[in-house]
Amino acid sequence: MNPHPTTASRTWLSLLAVRTAAACVVMVFVSAASAQPLADRMPDDALAYVGWAGADHLGPDYERSHAKAVLDASNLRAVFEEFLPRLMNQAGEAGLPDELSRLGPILSVAWKHPTALYVGPVAFGDAGNNPQPRLALYLSAGGEAEKVETALKQAVEDAPDDAKVAVVRVGEIVILTVGDVPNVVGLLAGENPEKTLARSAGFAEAMKKLDARPVFAVYVNVGAVAANLDMAAGAALLKNPRDEDAKAFRRAMDLLDVKNIRRFAMTAGFDGADFSCRAWLDYPAPRKGIVAALLDPGPLSDNLLRSVPASATTLAAARFDAGRLFDEIKGLIDGLGPEARHIRNDFEEGLAEFKEATGLDLRADLLGSLGADWAVYFAPEVGGNGILGLTAVNRLTDAEKAKNSLAKLVETANKMGQDAPPGRPRFTIRRAVVDGLDIDYMGIPVVSPAWTIAEGKLYAALYPQVAASAAARTAKSIVDDAQFKTFVKSLAGDNRLTSVEYLDLPKTAPEGYQLALMLSQVLLGAADMMGMEAPSMVIPPYAKLAPHLSPAGSVTWTDATGWHYRSRSPFPGASLLAGPSGAATMLMGLLPVLGYSMAAPLGRHGGLDGPMEAPPGAMEDADILPAPEAKPMPEVAPIPEVQPMPAPEPARP
Repeated sequence: MNPHPTTASRTWLSLLAVRTAAACVVMVFVSAASAQPLADRMPDDALAYVGWAGADHLGPDYERSHAKAVLDASNLRAVFEEFLPRLMNQAGEAGLPDELSRLGPILSVAWKHPTALYVGPVAFGDAGNNPQPRLALYLSAGGEAEKVETALKQAVEDAPDDAKVAVVRVGEIVILTVGDVPNVVGLLAGENPEKTLARSAGFAEAMKKLDARPVFAVYVNVGAVAANLDMAAGAALLKNPRDEDAKAFRRAMDLLDVKNIRRFAMTAGFDGADFSCRAWLDYPAPRKGIVAALLDPGPLSDNLLRSVPASATTLAAARFDAGRLFDEIKGLIDGLGPEARHIRNDFEEGLAEFKEATGLDLRADLLGSLGADWAVYFAPEVGGNGILGLTAVNRLTDAEKAKNSLAKLVETANKMGQDAPPGRPRFTIRRAVVDGLDIDYMGIPVVSPAWTIAEGKLYAALYPQVAASAAARTAKSIVDDAQFKTFVKSLAGDNRLTSVEYLDLPKTAPEGYQLALMLSQVLLGAADMMGMEAPSMVIPPYAKLAPHLSPAGSVTWTDATGWHYRSRSPFPGASLLAGPSGAATMLMGLLPVLGYSMAAPLGRHGGLDGPMEAPPGAMEDADILPAPEAKPMPEVAPIPEVQPMPAPEPARP
């Protein structure tokens, strides 16, 4: 037997990972037991655990839930119990890998019975050679255990010897292992219960903070994962003491404060008739670094929420301090040492180019003027419920500095537009005056992104009319709405929130339902056209959904123990009925990505060897009529101003 992983074994392990992931997809919708499924049968050294109870073991809470009523009215069971297994069996005929056909029986059983995934520490050989993963997939298959055992053995029959793959059955439990998973048979037989994950002090403490009867559970021993990664870096340094990547990795782990993050746990279960999800990141204070900047940004301001009208049907608000994140990223880069010199140089060059092009210091002038409170919402009285009515608000730290910085950015953008070659369309930012309020907007087709500053807040929308309406709004705010307050209180109690998401599903569902029908038919219709008869009417008629709709949403907060998340919805997947507006609120989750991109080199399309240019394709590839030949224009053009527009009628309380 080859002591080192062969190409065949690495390829086979990759295929196994894909198969295992596919088998675990069914865990996402539903699953409830009085404890975390099968955690009392797996080793206590798990780096990660995922478990669920199965559709046939959902317990009494499920019987009283909206989820059961919706599932009974739908044809979703047929998707998991008939269609997906049939699809897997016909994989070869459809041009898909033949290996997928072996997953059909396993998926069918996994949908109905308790299933869990174990990820153990990676084992390193002498001098860090031959790293061996440790994985185990558990299925408590009941009377179908023998069928599952046979299917799993067929699925792994081509595995190379050095992959160390085995299938074991003890009673009704079948387990597929990869690598040396400790004491598999003994733990399955109930021996040494004190050595199981369920008895682990860290696991038990984490789960006590979450749902008592979860339908789905996830646990990650972050501290152990970090230690395992550090061992990998150490193994690399044993092979090559000058390995700069390994050195930089260890410094980065320290600067990111990863070693102070202990555990992550998440559960989902039934909360009365509703469906609830809770999560906890064990990250005690004091905290530092990028992770702390993202997860511990301070409490969300009521002042910001008062900018959101009470009629808002969709809201996402969060704390995100772009300036603080910039400082943390810069500190991380500075602390990586000489081996990260090229990263530091690129970072500094990008900042210098941005300043040369705009006359602005990115950190001091732009990020320093933005506040940490952000909100995105949709309201009928402002721009309607559809995606084009999106409205964003930021509570500025320095409104005057923000106004001046945005003006310089507009001048730079207009100069870029004027420099377009003859015969090419030109990008222009213009200004409209609405009731004394300056509204800057982009003159482009379809949408016209616009922004304005009023009463210390930056308002942005996809049209100047919507931005003007948002800034001029005088109606009651969402913090005065009894339904919103009751919903948030039920999730957060008296905790100071760092983010909140709110979806008024009874109001958004009529439009969102249409989108859900379309998306489901894209997949099911494609299957029908390929000759794989798909179940009909997987989504129930709207009249059967409507009685089970209520507000959905989530909140987060941070305390001395770490970061907390809690959400509630009428049933799993109900947030899809918020439609495009609900999807747009996911932008709040992208704010950290936005902040990182702002800290990265900006506007570097021309580089140091050429002038700053618009992104490739932004103007050159526009498929519209050619513009007339350009005439000489001033070097820096002021914002063009159009005639004042009549002010929108103030919304009534």
